[in-house]
Amino acid sequence: MQNAEGPSSRRLDLLPEPTELSRRCQALALLEAGLNSNPSTRWHNVTSTDGVRVCRVSDGSGNEALHWFNGEDAVVRGFDHESPISPWAQEPMALWPGMYEGAPAFVSSAPTIEVAGVESVTFCFWWADGAWRRGPVEFPPSVHADPDGSEYILKPIASIDEGTDFQSSYYVTADIG
Repeated sequence: MQNAEGPSSRRLDLLPEPTELSRRCQALALLEAGLNSNPSTRWHNVTSTDGVRVCRVSDGSGNEALHWFNGEDAVVRGFDHESPISPWAQEPMALWPGMYEGAPAFVSSAPTIEVAGVESVTFCFWWADGAWRRGPVEFPPSVHADPDGSEYILKPIASIDEGTDFQSSYYVTADIG
């Protein structure tokens, strides 16, 4: 899952501000809806209710993210099912230490990712004080260039060009049945 450097838990400075991130998520979802009439096989789906917007990102292979926007508040949670910090890779099952340490109260209002009733999150960022923040997660020594999967799942929102390149490549090479 190695990619060219893009937004990730290690490069939060490359993640756009919430307004721009929401705009990119919406643009990718609209473009993808035009390419694929089956929402269950799209990478990007956006729903809005009462001023709250959620972009669900899923690669169809067990990796996903939720981008939550509520007024000035924004949270991005993600899950890489092969990550060494996955709750499923821990005994006993648990979120990786530091995941929510220092998180503002609104983070608990944002939807989370669950697999078989277990909160399954390998990365979480929130917008506070004019910047993206995260808990003090320390990655274990590993061969993973992207230990929490954030770079992989966030790559399409790195820029509009990156997103359209991704979708062009995905829909030319994928069987979206």
